[in-house]
Amino acid sequence: MRERAVYGYLTLAGIFLGALVLCNLIVLKFFGFTWPSFVPFVGGQLAILSVGILPYPLTFLCTDLLSEIYGKKRADAVVWVGLVVSLLTLGWLQLAMAVPAKTTAGWAGAWTLEKEPSIEQLEEALVARGIRDFGFAWQQELEGDRLTTALPSGVEELRRGRLLLIDRRIAKADATHPPFEVRELLPARLRDVAPDGPRLELRTIAPVGDDLFARVFGSSMRAILASMIAYLFAQWFDIRLYHFWKRFTNGKHLWLRNNASTIVSQLLDSVLVITLLFAGVWTNDMIVAAIASAWCFKILCALADTPFLYLGVWLFRRLDLCPDPREDTGHVQPS
Repeated sequence: MRERAVYGYLTLAGIFLGALVLCNLIVLKFFGFTWPSFVPFVGGQLAILSVGILPYPLTFLCTDLLSEIYGKKRADAVVWVGLVVSLLTLGWLQLAMAVPAKTTAGWAGAWTLEKEPSIEQLEEALVARGIRDFGFAWQQELEGDRLTTALPSGVEELRRGRLLLIDRRIAKADATHPPFEVRELLPARLRDVAPDGPRLELRTIAPVGDDLFARVFGSSMRAILASMIAYLFAQWFDIRLYHFWKRFTNGKHLWLRNNASTIVSQLLDSVLVITLLFAGVWTNDMIVAAIASAWCFKILCALADTPFLYLGVWLFRRLDLCPDPREDTGHVQPS
């Protein structure tokens, strides 16, 4: 394959893999809406869908582009790589959940640049009093949509930041204040910038602890297997159905093969993943309703991506990113 064609192939493969991994990472958040009454089968019904469904149609657009431009074999290769990358991602997430989070607590106080002490000065003042379980650190703070740091620029008035008193005694943040008044421990020149014990704001150094991390990324093995099985069957079927319609129409009617392959394969994906996840948990009526809502949403996405498929094919040809037509790419050249 020509070098420029390789760049195009890697670009589509990268977008496909990124969207696929993102689907698995955000799958545990849900959103809902009510279907308009004129929509067949689901009109007036409440749809509850995972946000993972939002980037998922992009994977089918990418496989259709790969099939159209690079052929079935190379599209199949990307699908298999996607399975490997998904399993690796899930494996690393399991490892990340096994590593304990460092959630040391601290108390934050204000400081001004004009009277900024060094961390070393503050640490030395504590050590001089025999206090070794506490330390200091500067902390960035989000004010509105502007992130201030220890040295903001362009501000003539007092420049605000956060001075954090780190408590190394505890593993997680609690409501207990330091057993001493910080200002009384420091030299007079530092007292007006040090944290003021009773009025300090409790902060956590690591904002994401083990429990929160596990709730966000701790998908069950059943969900993982359901997603992987549905992904393999749906993508495999999509590629083959796409090429069936391409041969049937002799390379014409790009819109037909795009929508006919994606709509049918998305039905297969919805049936598999919802049935595998909720069989024995939900009633049959609930499962059918969930499949109908998910499939209707994916149909709308498939119809909406048709102009982007035409745009992608045109752009790749315009930028000379297509393989040599004489290569054996396993697909019919359009007439």
